[in-house]
Amino acid sequence: MVAKAGKKIVGVVGVEVYGRMGFFRSLCVDEAYRGRGIAKMLNEKLLAYARKRKIERLYLFTLFAEKFASKLGFRKIDKRRIPKSIRSTWQFRRSRCYPSAICMMKKIDGTWRET
Repeated sequence: MVAKAGKKIVGVVGVEVYGRMGFFRSLCVDEAYRGRGIAKMLNEKLLAYARKRKIERLYLFTLFAEKFASKLGFRKIDKRRIPKSIRSTWQFRRSRCYPSAICMMKKIDGTWRET
């Protein structure tokens, strides 16, 4: 999903779907457009898409964005709790090369709303 200002792409977010699980991918907003609610809007669109696809949990790996991901509702989890479908991704295999990589998860249900 993308956010645009005119014809310029100013933000992106994605999700890879693995059955009822999703791998949250790269929420990024152009530095010149930060602080305008674009990240929140992209996150809300991604959550709506995830609910429509009946995704129950989103997972992510990060080296530097734990605080930001926490604001989006993700919580740190032990790498051993990640389902096999997510562990099979190249990102997870690569994350093992970085001992400081943090695994995070967010539960999604039909009644949950962003705060």
